[in-house]
Amino acid sequence: KAIHVHLKLDDPFAIDQLVDGQSLLKQVLAVVLVSVGAGVGEELLFRGYMQTRLTQRLGFAGSLAIVSILFGIIHMNLVQGIFATMLGVFVGTLAHRSGSIWPAIWCHTFSNLCAVVVTYNLPEMSTSHYLSITAIFVVGVAVGTLAMLMLTRSRQRASGF
Repeated sequence: KAIHVHLKLDDPFAIDQLVDGQSLLKQVLAVVLVSVGAGVGEELLFRGYMQTRLTQRLGFAGSLAIVSILFGIIHMNLVQGIFATMLGVFVGTLAHRSGSIWPAIWCHTFSNLCAVVVTYNLPEMSTSHYLSITAIFVVGVAVGTLAMLMLTRSRQRASGF
């Protein structure tokens, strides 16, 4: 049985079209694939390739600005674009300072996962529930990022970098 998906680029809440009417297993699989696939793919392109190459030519600040703005633009939605640009600045700095793309991938993937879950449940959420999830998200990203930085730095020390 195939999953048929019709997503509109101008619909920021299109995740409901991906999971509505599907079994719980297919819903979880779809959410994980969207979160991990975009997190890994976009970080490889934007931070792994573009930011690395532009940093060689323009320096870190110039490359961070250009890549973060382009990252926002590709989301093709004003609200998502603004948040994506801010996330781009954060994960771009994280990748640069850690010397590894992995913390950026983790942070981006976790951000996508939270955004998908919140977006799918948004119409049913009360304001206090939404604020609670947002607070959990912010703390989770902060703790996860710190953990990934510590792991990256301990690996760098162990390998002599």
